[in-house]
Amino acid sequence: MSNDKVQVLLIEDDPRVRQLYELVLTMEEYDVICAVNGEEGLQKAETELPDLIFLDLRIPKISGLDLLQMLRSNPKTTDIPIVILSNYDDEATISKGLELGAREYIIKSRITPKDLPTKVEEYTHQG
Repeated sequence: MSNDKVQVLLIEDDPRVRQLYELVLTMEEYDVICAVNGEEGLQKAETELPDLIFLDLRIPKISGLDLLQMLRSNPKTTDIPIVILSNYDDEATISKGLELGAREYIIKSRITPKDLPTKVEEYTHQG
């Protein structure tokens, strides 16, 4: 069963942020799956195999950086583009995230939710 919609996995524990991002992405016709912690995010990434993952770093159970490392070392999820959305803006964390395989590191306060669909397009367009 093939679904033409681009599927986005949003791993974010803050309910307000998660609902806002989910709303913006759903309005743009994306199929959005949410996870509220690292364990759930890992499980959903492996079962759903989304086209893109937006990953918060400060999440319960498995930290964002540990989760990123796990997703990159798993053959099923290694090629899924992952964009970190975080409030951490120190160079060490940013470098670590990119070093572990995130395609981009976005500081939440520097973007608006309306910017997210542009990122989805940027990382999921085949061609």
